[in-house]
Amino acid sequence: MTYSKKTDHKVDNDWQDEGLCKVRSLPVDIFFPGQGEAVDQRAQLACLDCPVSAKCLEHALHHEKHGYWAGTSEKQRQRLRKDLKISVRSPQSNYTMGEVELFNPNRLPQTRVKTSTAVCGTVSGYSKHLRNKTNPCQACKDAKAEGMREYHKKKRVAS
Repeated sequence: MTYSKKTDHKVDNDWQDEGLCKVRSLPVDIFFPGQGEAVDQRAQLACLDCPVSAKCLEHALHHEKHGYWAGTSEKQRQRLRKDLKISVRSPQSNYTMGEVELFNPNRLPQTRVKTSTAVCGTVSGYSKHLRNKTNPCQACKDAKAEGMREYHKKKRVAS
């Protein structure tokens, strides 16, 4: 347990001693690749099996803009912050034991799987065939032809 210079709050950094990056004595620079460089494979493997990755991610989301933390890149954390409406505080500021909320995957936004409700025999069914690169069935061809006839009919009346 240490104290933050900025706020005199107790700061719990003890979890960092249990991280595989520390246990394996990995060099710090492998977690901070240069711009356009790939993350070192040793860093990726350490984060993959790390027992404190949830605490590390929670810390990184609130305090770290740069580097590879808890198996996440800067851009990945940026997206997570946006989705979770988290802003980066200066390192250690207001980071007390009472405020620490471990990473909860249930707080992540639910990704919506796009499903097509297009039914054969409709214009959208015809389009679905084209998107799936399959030959349209006769019912879809007929619906498309009827749709085009109505479209041209309306266009003639409007002009």
